Amino acid sequence: MQYVILAIILLVIIGIIIGALLVGRKRFLSGSALQQIKHAWKKVEAIENPNLQIMEADKVLDHALKLLGYKGSLGEKLKQAGPRFNDLNAVWYAHKLRNTLAHEMNAQIFRTETEKAMRIFRRALGDLGMR
Repeated sequence: MQYVILAIILLVIIGIIIGALLVGRKRFLSGSALQQIKHAWKKVEAIENPNLQIMEADKVLDHALKLLGYKGSLGEKLKQAGPRFNDLNAVWYAHKLRNTLAHEMNAQIFRTETEKAMRIFRRALGDLGMR
């Protein structure tokens, strides 16, 4: 009887360990999802209007996270996926810059800010598997 109880406890512990390992695994963009994001990113890079370029880059990041199974607004997805990013604070910076453009009338940004945000978005996509 004691061996049966020990065996059950051991199986439960093994199940918990395996479950934790599976939940903690990082998924990366691959296959058609990766190609879809790469294609969208090339379109973003071709945009000449800096404000529009940042808005669209933010959408690509949002879509990439959606394809990886994250739910909610981009802000909520960033909170869930935070550990995946090498520099989460930078990703938040780029997203907040997008929010400024989207919600403040006549918002204008310097070209250097656009270039910085685009580098950040590119790195964030790289952290998700787009190389």
